[in-house]
Amino acid sequence: FDKVDCLLQFSGNGHYIRRGNLRWALVSTSTETYPLDGVWEVRFTRREAMTEIIHVQKHFFTSISEFFHITIDPDHHPRFMTRGGSDNLRCNQHILPGTNGPDIGDTLEWEHAKLGIVAVWKRRAMNL
Repeated sequence: FDKVDCLLQFSGNGHYIRRGNLRWALVSTSTETYPLDGVWEVRFTRREAMTEIIHVQKHFFTSISEFFHITIDPDHHPRFMTRGGSDNLRCNQHILPGTNGPDIGDTLEWEHAKLGIVAVWKRRAMNL
């Protein structure tokens, strides 16, 4: 993170905070170093019409209130562990070193060894 902005609204007498808002400013990263960084729309194929927007920075992201880390295996396939660390989700596309990863509008399909395709990511932006 680059900085945090904090906005507080105090009560009329100034004795307590009525509302607060934090805004995190994210540092831009190189897509050649972190080819999956950016904004993605995630569509879950095993759940009815569930989609969410995620922000990936330095190959870390939060989804459904869980924190994940993407790694690239020796065959250049991205992967990350599911909740509890029991299963891997593996992308079926290759991400070659030194490339910018998928273009805006391109998709990645994430596959579970037993369940098949469980999520499709569509890139919305290269930078946060």
